[in-house]
Amino acid sequence: MYNEEKINDSLEFVKQIKLYDSIDPVHISKEYSSHGYFDIDSIENSDNVFDGISTDDESIISDKLPSGPVSRLKSLFGDIIYIIICVLVSVVLAYGITHYVAHHTIVDGSSMNDSLQDGDCLIIEKVSYYNHLPERFDVIVFPYSEDINYIKRIIGLPGEIIQIIDGYVYVNDVLLEDDIYGNALINDPGVASVPVCLGDDEYFVLGDNRNSSRDSRKSDVGLVKKDSIEGKAVFRIWPFGNWGKVE
Repeated sequence: MYNEEKINDSLEFVKQIKLYDSIDPVHISKEYSSHGYFDIDSIENSDNVFDGISTDDESIISDKLPSGPVSRLKSLFGDIIYIIICVLVSVVLAYGITHYVAHHTIVDGSSMNDSLQDGDCLIIEKVSYYNHLPERFDVIVFPYSEDINYIKRIIGLPGEIIQIIDGYVYVNDVLLEDDIYGNALINDPGVASVPVCLGDDEYFVLGDNRNSSRDSRKSDVGLVKKDSIEGKAVFRIWPFGNWGKVE
């Protein structure tokens, strides 16, 4: 009534399926199908699924097969290390860029009107001063105190003599005719009512809004030393309506 040969074939088929389930067929097929010596019979007849395969090949398969919780733990640990490295690299790059290349600042107040307005967001770059000294009429940022930075325009250069007479700036006793940035005659010359001699690393700065600016005319601000200049304002990125180069 029953076909013994068919029953045996069916049992053999089920047996082979179970054998395949006991290993990772994806990795086995990738690594060994091309070699031509992967034989399910060699696995069926052995207590070790790797019997019939050379020692070197067995190590390859072992590397490819999952190793359970230990493997997952190693993978998780590797991911964490990778994330930590990425974060550290990002922090180092951010620090390097902001301290040695460029950063942004926001204008606070009206001392630089009409060139700059309260709330303007500027890019301050540092690289150009690695190659040359600050120049007259550069707009620079420097610290006024530990928590406050000022943004002003360079008027006097190292070694020059600055004086303000009748509301006008004189450099080495010559009227500074190129000063097109001041929006009014200067009412209060401050310390520059008499000649101010600049040292080899000192700069005299003014706000463009000459009568509403604390700058080198005030003793609490004074002359700006080269080493204290944090950078040059080169670009306005906000508001978009005034987007462009800082003159």
